Amino acid sequence: NNTEQQKPRTPVLLLHGRTWSSVPVYHLAGGNIHGESDGGGGNRSLMEALYNTHHIQPYAMDFRGFGGTPKDESGFVEPLKCVSDVVSVLNWIHDKHGKGGNGSSRPALLGWSHGALIAQITAQRHAVAISKLVLYGSIYNPNVKYSIPSPPDPDDPYKGHTDHDDFPLHEMASRNEYDGAM
Repeated sequence: NNTEQQKPRTPVLLLHGRTWSSVPVYHLAGGNIHGESDGGGGNRSLMEALYNTHHIQPYAMDFRGFGGTPKDESGFVEPLKCVSDVVSVLNWIHDKHGKGGNGSSRPALLGWSHGALIAQITAQRHAVAISKLVLYGSIYNPNVKYSIPSPPDPDDPYKGHTDHDDFPLHEMASRNEYDGAM
């Protein structure tokens, strides 16, 4: 049906965990699935499965230092740097899908493990950048209250570039008495 093919796909950005990059997490191809014996071509790609729905346009990104993405000068995966990178990619996806009659909705955001924590922080700080939020296997611990440091001084030349911006920090974690009653 020609009309169905022209419907805009809903964009979704997939965020990987702290151990693996996006390719082995979301685009694992090859091998047999569920006892297939034809010896080939089985596919475990979530990206392809989402794409094949004809309703979703999946995207994936690697955090700095994962997959083909180089580490930055710090050599660390810092949450707020990840959030900044995610917001840049979300805006790029929005521009790509919001122009040329392809719709104007913001992308959905799906995070797995460490990526779920990054997705959660992104949603808290940049809610207007996403349309939906999916947290899968989040490393969030409801028994720990994660303190979020106040934003650094706007005149701080290192704003956004040092780990004083990042959390959770062991020194800042404290017991969350409200959720601890569960």
